[in-house]
Amino acid sequence: MLKKFERYPLTFGPTHIEKLERLSQHLGGQVELYAKREDVTVGQKELLQVHEGTKTESGFRENIRVGVQYIEAWLRGRGAVPVGIGGA
Repeated sequence: MLKKFERYPLTFGPTHIEKLERLSQHLGGQVELYAKREDVTVGQKELLQVHEGTKTESGFRENIRVGVQYIEAWLRGRGAVPVGIGGA
């Protein structure tokens, strides 16, 4: 079944991840598929760029909450974990 989908070469290094909604639905909606996008490249410069937008206490608290969740998962020996963004 997957042979009818065109294959795309993937890049090495950090790139944007795109959810493949239509393919996920075509496969029954029981899985979520993602692909790396070749047209978006993120390097050291972009990763270290200081945010210039509005800084708020709620945003700071959200960043701390997400960081603590990742550390907790790592300490419990779990790999990839879903982290709720936007308050929970």
